[in-house]
Amino acid sequence: MRKYIEILILGIIMLVACNNADTKSQNDSVSEKSASVETNAPEPTASSEDLKKYIDYFLIDKNFVINKDKFQETIFAYSSKIAEKKSDNIAVNGTLYSYISINDKTADVSLHLVGRHSGKDWVFFNKAQLDGDDGVFTIFDNISSSDKTEKVLDSGSVVEKYDMSPVSESIINNIKKLGATKTYIIRFTGKDSYIEYSVKPEEIQALQETINVYQELKEISKTKRLPNDYNKVESAAEKNLNIQIVLEF
Repeated sequence: MRKYIEILILGIIMLVACNNADTKSQNDSVSEKSASVETNAPEPTASSEDLKKYIDYFLIDKNFVINKDKFQETIFAYSSKIAEKKSDNIAVNGTLYSYISINDKTADVSLHLVGRHSGKDWVFFNKAQLDGDDGVFTIFDNISSSDKTEKVLDSGSVVEKYDMSPVSESIINNIKKLGATKTYIIRFTGKDSYIEYSVKPEEIQALQETINVYQELKEISKTKRLPNDYNKVESAAEKNLNIQIVLEF
C-alpha cells in the first residue's frame, strides 16, 4: 500500500512538471510571435511638413543658396561655390553647373545640369562634351534652339543656356569621377562653329557637391524617413535666414 502511494505521488509530480513545461513553451511561442510582429512593423514615415522642414534645414546646413518660387511652388538650390551675392541678389557663375529643384508640395527632388555660353558671338550650340580623365564624354547632343534659352544682354553680349533634367546616371557617374582639384575643358558645338571653356576646380567641386546632396535628398524624399536626430532640426524661418532671389543671367 505504501509503495502504491509513493508511485501515485511520483506520477502527480511528473504530471505537474509536464504541464508547467507546456505552459512555458506556449508563453515563449507567444513572446516570439510578438517580437516578430514588432520587428516586421513598418517604420513611421515623416509628414510632408516635417519633410519640407528637414529639406530646408539640410540645404542650409550644406551651405546651399536657395530660392523659393511661390508661383512655381518649387525650391531651387545652388552650391555656394558657384552662387555669389551681388548687392541684394544672387548670381550663378560657371559654364557648366548643376542645381536641385524640390517640389514644395510633394518634396519630389530633381537634379538639373546647365551648359551655358556667354560672349560676343552666337554659337547656337546643340552639343556639349567634356574632356575627362577617362576621355571625352558627351553631356548632351542634338538639342534644338527651342529647348534652350537664348538672350541678348544690355551690354550687347549673348547668352545661350541649356537646362537638362533629368540627368542620366552615366553622366552623374562621369562627373563624380572627375578630379576635384583639376581643370577640365568643355566644348559647345554648333552647326558651323564651336567654343571651349575651362571648367575650374571650384566648379567641379560644386558639381560633385550638388550631386551628393541631390542623392541624399532623393533617398529621403523616396523613403520619407528622417535621421534619428531630426528633433534637432530648425526650419529656415526659425533660424531667421534670409532667402535670396537667384539671378541666372
